[in-house]
Amino acid sequence: MNSPPIESSRLAKSQPPLNFASSAASSSATAASSTLRKRLQPWFLSIVMHTLLLLALGLWVFDSLAGDNRHRIWATYPSDDSAMADFTVASVSAYDPTASAPPTAAAVLEQPVATRLDTPADLSSLETLEMSEPPSAALASMELFERSGKWGEEVRAAEATKKLSDLTRPASGADALVAVAGIGQAGEVVTGAIRSELEQDNTLVVWLFDASASLTQKRNLMAMHAESFYKSIEAFNTKRRDKDEGDNTLFSSVIAFGQNWREILRPTHVGARAISAMTKVPIDTTGDENVMSAVTQAVRLYREQRKRQERIIIVILTDESGDDTLQLEDTIQYCRSAGVAVHVIGPNAVMGCERGSQLCQVPSGGREYAFWLPVKKGPETSLPERFLVPYWHESALPLWQQSGASVAANTPWYGGPYRERLHSGFGPFALTRLALQTGGSFTMLDEDGTRSIGSWANRTDYLPDYASVHQYVQSLQDHPVRQFVVDAATLSYQQAELFVPPRMTFLGQRDVVYPYAVLHPYVVPATFRSQLTRALRIERARIEKASAALQSLIVRMEDTSVPWQDETSPRWQASFDLTKGRVYATQARYREYLAATENVTETLSLETNEITLLPDAQLRTSESRYWVDTAVHSLNKCIDEHPGTPWPYLAQWELDVPVGLRIQPAVIPRPPPPPPRPPGGPSFSTKSSSGSSFSFPRL
Repeated sequence: MNSPPIESSRLAKSQPPLNFASSAASSSATAASSTLRKRLQPWFLSIVMHTLLLLALGLWVFDSLAGDNRHRIWATYPSDDSAMADFTVASVSAYDPTASAPPTAAAVLEQPVATRLDTPADLSSLETLEMSEPPSAALASMELFERSGKWGEEVRAAEATKKLSDLTRPASGADALVAVAGIGQAGEVVTGAIRSELEQDNTLVVWLFDASASLTQKRNLMAMHAESFYKSIEAFNTKRRDKDEGDNTLFSSVIAFGQNWREILRPTHVGARAISAMTKVPIDTTGDENVMSAVTQAVRLYREQRKRQERIIIVILTDESGDDTLQLEDTIQYCRSAGVAVHVIGPNAVMGCERGSQLCQVPSGGREYAFWLPVKKGPETSLPERFLVPYWHESALPLWQQSGASVAANTPWYGGPYRERLHSGFGPFALTRLALQTGGSFTMLDEDGTRSIGSWANRTDYLPDYASVHQYVQSLQDHPVRQFVVDAATLSYQQAELFVPPRMTFLGQRDVVYPYAVLHPYVVPATFRSQLTRALRIERARIEKASAALQSLIVRMEDTSVPWQDETSPRWQASFDLTKGRVYATQARYREYLAATENVTETLSLETNEITLLPDAQLRTSESRYWVDTAVHSLNKCIDEHPGTPWPYLAQWELDVPVGLRIQPAVIPRPPPPPPRPPGGPSFSTKSSSGSSFSFPRL
C-alpha cells in the first residue's frame, strides 16, 4: 500500500530544479523572431512579385516593325526554267560573295519532290539529345509528299525575335560555282561569304566536316586558313575588349559527320576554340557519309532546340557526294524554311558515274601495296546521262577486284574499263543543288593525284540541269534526244552485269598474289577443247542477250520520224553523239565476237591448249560494217564539235581499239615441277600458302 508514494518521491528527487531565468530568455527570443518575420514578409512578397513581372516582360516577344535599319533578304520564286542558259561560271578570283544573284538565278526554285538517287541512310545520331527523326525522303505517294510539308512548317511556326523568312536567301546562280586548286583558295570563298553575313547581323557559322580518314589533311589545312580569318576579324580569342557596341558577333560551332553525326563544339564567339575543334574531328570508319542527314540535324539543333536567332550558314567540307542524297529535296526545303544557307567545298564529280576511285596504300608484311578503292564522287547530274558500258580489251581476263578495290600499279590516269577517274568539271549534283537552292556556293576542290579536264572557254554551255528530278523528268518528255540519252544510260545501269566485256583468253587464270597477274597454266589439249566449248557456250549466251538489249536502242535511233536534229543544247548534243557512237560500236563488237567464236574448236590444231582473241581491223560480217561506219561518224562528230570537254575523251577511247577480232592460238608446254615459292605480296585466297591476307579500310 505504501509503495507508490515511495516511487513518486524517488522520481521527484531525481528531476533537476527548474531554471526560471532560461525560460524567460527563450520567451524573449521567440518574440523577437516573430517581429522579424513580420518585418521581412512584405519585402519577400515584393521580391517575388517583381521577379514574376520581370520574367513575364522578358518572355514577351515584340517584333521590330519600325526603326530596323538592318538588311532584309527576300526569296523570289519565278517559274521560268529557261534562265539556266544565262548562267556563267566564275573563277575564284572573280567570285564575289557579296554580289546579289542575277534575276534569272532563281529559276530553279520549286516545291520539294521525291528524289530517289540511292539507298536511304540510317539517321541514328551519336548525340544524346532527344529529337525526333525527320520523315523519310523516300516519298512513295503524293499523300506522303503533302505530309512532308508540315515538317518545315514547324520552324516557321516557332517563336522568334526575327522572322525567319527575312533570313532566307534567294537561290544562287552558277556564278556561285567556283573551281579552285587548293584548300586555301576554297577557304577564301567561304570566309568571304561569312564576312558578308557578318556585315548584316550576328552570324553563326557551322563547320560541318566529313569525318573520313581521307580528309584528315584537308581538315587541318582548313583549320589553318580559318585561324587567319578569325584573327583578321579579331575574333580569335577573348582578350579583345574594345569591341564597338554596334559590331556584330560571329559565333562558331563544329560538327563531324559520317554514318552518324556529333557536335564537337557548341557555338562560341572564341575562334581559337573552333580551330582546336577542327583538328580534333574523330575518324569515322564506317565509310558512309550521310551529309543530308547531318545538315538537317544541325538546322534542327540550332534553330528548333536551342532557338538560335543569328544568321546561320553551314560550311560543308567533304571529298564525296554522300550516301543519303535521297533526302536532298527535304533538306533544301528545311534549310530554306529555317533561313540557313549552305556553302559546300566538295569534289570534282566523276563524269557520268556515281562511283569514282581513290588511291590507298595498304600495309602488309612490312610493305605497302597500292590499290584503287571505290568512293562516291558523282554523278554531276540528277539522273544518269552517260551510257556506262565498259571499254573492251582492257585485260585478257576480267580485272582483279576485291570488295570493289583494284590494283593501282601500272593503271592509266583515267582508271579502268569504266573510266571512273575521268572527272566532269562540275560538282556532284546533290551537293551543288543544295548549295544553290539555299543561297550558298559550291567550291570544287580537286583531290590530289586526279586529273581533270582543262579550263573550258565555253563551260557555260555544258552546265548540268540543276532543277529538281521532278522538273528534270518532265522536261525530257519534250526533248527526244534527252529522253533517249537518259534511257540508254538507265539501261546500262540496270543491265550492268550483262554488258561486261566477254572473256578474251581461254583458259588463263589470275595469280592469287599481288599484283594478280594473268597466268597461263598448262592444260591437256583434249581437256582444253571440252572446257573451251563449255566456256564459250556461256559467254556466247550472255553476249546474245546483251546484243538484243542494244538492238532495241538502235531501232529507236533508226526512226527517221524523230527530230533528232532539233536539239540545241551543246551538252545534250555531245551526250547524244557519244551515246549513239558507243551503242553502234558495242553492237558491232558483240556481233564480231559471236562470229569469231562460232565453231572455233574446228579450226584449232590438236596441240593447241590456249587461245586469245585480239582486236583486228578486219570485220567478219557485212552487218558489222554498217554499225562501225555509223559509230565512227557519230564519235568523230562528238570529237570535232566539243573540243576540250570530257566527251571527246570518251569517244576517242572507243575509236582507239578496232572492232574486229582475230584468234591467236597457243601451245603451252607441260611445265617442270615448280621450285619452292618465295614469300610474295598480299593474298586473298584461302587456298594460298604464300603472302599475307588483309582487309581494305573504309574511306
